[in-house]
Amino acid sequence: MAVRDIVLIVSLIANVFVIGFVVGGKTAGLKVVHPSSIEQAADRQVAPQHPLPIDPRRALRFFDEERRIELRAGISADIRTLRPKAAAAVRARARVLETLSAEPFDRGAADEAVQALADAERALTEATQTAFLNFYGSLTPEEQAILREVIKNRVKEQFMNRRRGGGRDRSGPPPPPPPPSAQ
Repeated sequence: MAVRDIVLIVSLIANVFVIGFVVGGKTAGLKVVHPSSIEQAADRQVAPQHPLPIDPRRALRFFDEERRIELRAGISADIRTLRPKAAAAVRARARVLETLSAEPFDRGAADEAVQALADAERALTEATQTAFLNFYGSLTPEEQAILREVIKNRVKEQFMNRRRGGGRDRSGPPPPPPPPSAQ
């Protein structure tokens, strides 16, 4: 095998890795759930994304271990009550996708599916907010002050990240020069 062949093979392998990293980076965070596994996905869903500035489970890290154990029991009970609402939202999203994929497109069915999704997400949001307020209400005034400070800092951080374009430089390279005019 010639040196040229070895270099070609190494180059191809390196290109495969680079392409894998690029594709992986572009799809990071995307969660694809096959419609046939919606029920399993809903069962595995531990808790919804919180529409509030901080997830109570993450807030536990700001308290000592003994207090964490006490608070975790209440959070776990709230999560168990949220699961059916989260599952309903997952099913409603799947139903919207089904109606959008139907041939021929049925506007009435799509309207109903979108309304059902809005209702499911509204119920989930309300239940999530209630769970958070239950958690917050179970804290001592000192713990509430700690959590308020954490939330204030997190909101400020999220605002600054949005203002900076998500923390990424979105300016990119300058545009290419215009092509020479063909006269």
